[in-house]
Amino acid sequence: MVRNRNVALRAAGGDYVKLLHADDFLSSRDALARLATLLDENPGASLVCSPMQFVDADNHVVCVSSFFQKEGFCSGTSVITRCLHEQRNLIGGPSAVMFRRERATRGFDEGFSHMADLEMWFHLLEKGCLGFVAEPLCAYRRHDRQQTRQDLATLSQADDCDALLARYLDRRYVELTPFLKRQLRHDAAMQRVR
Repeated sequence: MVRNRNVALRAAGGDYVKLLHADDFLSSRDALARLATLLDENPGASLVCSPMQFVDADNHVVCVSSFFQKEGFCSGTSVITRCLHEQRNLIGGPSAVMFRRERATRGFDEGFSHMADLEMWFHLLEKGCLGFVAEPLCAYRRHDRQQTRQDLATLSQADDCDALLARYLDRRYVELTPFLKRQLRHDAAMQRVR
């Protein structure tokens, strides 16, 4: 799946990139325009996102996931720090994000599987800020055959977590105490025991 994203990224010709997984969908007719407008408004923004609606196999909304309080922009490195601290992807999956192609030429790191999207968001957020649209603009479908469920049955999530912490936790902008950094590494190691 990560290699496929890179193939799509290399084929992209526009200024902005919007990936949409086959089992997800845009939940607003103006989703692309809303995301692109935020990128147009702030050249310092590397990526923009919106809350995600989680839907079941029959397209019924189960819940909405949103981790930002208001529409606008926030520092990229502060978002990285917050994601590390809370041990989760606060930005969302590829279906919830639009980003600048020129800042993503490195591509998704194919050494990651489960967290390849979060690692890419970190890579982009080191180059600029995050824009956020308050309205849910995409729907993420939960079902038994999705890749996320398959990844959870393996150690790929634990491997990715270790690699993500090794790459980003000690960056100078990550303002977490040494105790908390040790705790995060411990929690990542415990994923292998569960």
